[in-house]
Amino acid sequence: MALLTQLQPELVHPYEILAPHVQIVIASPKGGEAPLDLGSVEATKDDIQSQHFFKTKETLWKKTEKLSSFLGKAKEFEAIFFVGGHGR
Repeated sequence: MALLTQLQPELVHPYEILAPHVQIVIASPKGGEAPLDLGSVEATKDDIQSQHFFKTKETLWKKTEKLSSFLGKAKEFEAIFFVGGHGR
């Protein structure tokens, strides 16, 4: 299981590689809908993989887990991967 937070493009490429092989939990500081960096969507408009992700995997960043719900549970994860910088 891996713990990821936030979106575009630093999430897209690792997610696409890891998702078929591990259970992934997407988290943000407040949980729920993580803010979307529209600048990164525009910056990746020529990245087919990022645009496909943006159009088809909306629930991943709209229904995140609350990061604090994982306090003390790091040993339950094989990896913790933090991406982005616009999380709330």
